[in-house]
Amino acid sequence: MFGRHAHRTPREGAALHVAGGTQGERKKRRRMSDSGHLRLAILESIGECARDAEGVIEALTARGGGFYGPSPGFVYPMLSLLEDQGYIAANEPHEPGGARRRYTITRTGRRYLDENQPFLNAISVEDG
Repeated sequence: MFGRHAHRTPREGAALHVAGGTQGERKKRRRMSDSGHLRLAILESIGECARDAEGVIEALTARGGGFYGPSPGFVYPMLSLLEDQGYIAANEPHEPGGARRRYTITRTGRRYLDENQPFLNAISVEDG
């Protein structure tokens, strides 16, 4: 019973079917799940109000209508990246194991968000 499918050989041309299709046949569409789009969406959610990582995940899940929510494995590194780029600042918790780090948008982050607002609006229209 176990491994019974291991002996099957792929159909002839199966790999071509998966990778097949020309660019003209594929509909190119910007999606919120692309990392650049999510970076802007995260920055926008923090720009609305100070949030911790879970608050960011909840805001993006609500934005996706509950059908899409980014994983913590994506959000935490993205928050670190945005902080390293100077777009957000984190408040350190006062006690170890105490309150979570809350992030706020910086002037640089606000400027970056304003410069990319038309792009972010286009994403919102496509996702909506």
